[in-house]
Amino acid sequence: MVLFIDDQICSTYLKSLKVLEDSKSFVNRKKRELSNSDRVLYVAQREYATISPSVNCQNFCHIASDSATTCIIVVLVEHLTKSISLAHFDGADTLNGIKKMINELMYLYSKSSYCNRDPRFDLYLFGGFLDSKNLSIKLFNEIICACSQSKERIDLRIDATLNTNTTIQNNENRPIVYGVSVDIITTEIDVSSSSCCCPDFLLRNTRLLFSKNQSI
Repeated sequence: MVLFIDDQICSTYLKSLKVLEDSKSFVNRKKRELSNSDRVLYVAQREYATISPSVNCQNFCHIASDSATTCIIVVLVEHLTKSISLAHFDGADTLNGIKKMINELMYLYSKSSYCNRDPRFDLYLFGGFLDSKNLSIKLFNEIICACSQSKERIDLRIDATLNTNTTIQNNENRPIVYGVSVDIITTEIDVSSSSCCCPDFLLRNTRLLFSKNQSI
């Protein structure tokens, strides 16, 4: 078990005061609207992407995903290289999806000048709410379980999911945050939506609709 919350190893998920405060503060942020001029790498449902500031900053400024209701957006940032992996999980093959994210970040780490130091990952969770079918709760548990099985150190920084991400509208639970974006240079994360779904969004969406493969 190497999931950390406020530098404490956690064998079960416990919301620390700092994580809770940071998470509540995040969901109250003003939403940012991203467009083509923001040079966005968009990650759709059941996709993930890994990006390095040293390699990709000339092509992209942000990596983003939105439209997450019962889905959960996972952001992993490797502490030394500042490489970012973002995934939009819907419950399909969650364990392998988390493994792929970590493996790609570890590959970038291994090729960096920091490879003689111990890597560390910051974990951020967004989306999902207290839905009537408990889909988000099930997915959240899968994500935490997958992270806890990693041999790498993972520190939970923000958990804007479930209770923290639930509001009531017309007597029904609704999510507050649907999407986020990450600045690939500063790794700052914003509440956001994107009108730009590049690259090749239609082709990628067709693959999702017609593929029998349930992996991310």
